[in-house]
Amino acid sequence: MTAPFIVGASDGSPTLAAAEHLLHRLFEEFGRPAGAIGCTHLVRLGRPHVAVSLTVSAVPEEVLAGLGAACEERRWGPADLAEAAAQAAREHAGRSAGRAVFFPGAERVTGSLNVGEVLAASAIDEVVVLGGGPPGPADRFDARGHVRPEWRSGRLTLAAMPGGGDVLVPFEVADPTPCCADHA
Repeated sequence: MTAPFIVGASDGSPTLAAAEHLLHRLFEEFGRPAGAIGCTHLVRLGRPHVAVSLTVSAVPEEVLAGLGAACEERRWGPADLAEAAAQAAREHAGRSAGRAVFFPGAERVTGSLNVGEVLAASAIDEVVVLGGGPPGPADRFDARGHVRPEWRSGRLTLAAMPGGGDVLVPFEVADPTPCCADHA
């Protein structure tokens, strides 16, 4: 195995929030790797859940204890979780899927800035506007404290939508209202 590595891990997290918690824990336990990209991945094989992937410079196996995990051809933990972790690592390595929670420059994509600044300040390769044409570099963007780009066709892509007043906002919101919340 040669560094940097992409480690996939799964504890069977049922939600994005639970998987983000696992990803934050691993990020800390791996020593907050500089330039890391950490992603969540929807797993549809076996029991549907959310796995994670993270770029690291070393793979201390003790950090992975109790998890299903994968790095290149190596597997650890329960077979079903290890296979989910391998799927997450493959998607991350292929830049074909994965919702980035950590990425270079994430801490600079806050508040109100323009699309050109988002691209210059971070690892985000492009911003797409759902239901609209491509944004210009001077178009305003309000991060709203929650930016989660996704790997799409090899590019870290941030989905945005009109937020009113000629401002774009992230398509994904931090605390979505659960479906049917007002029907309970």
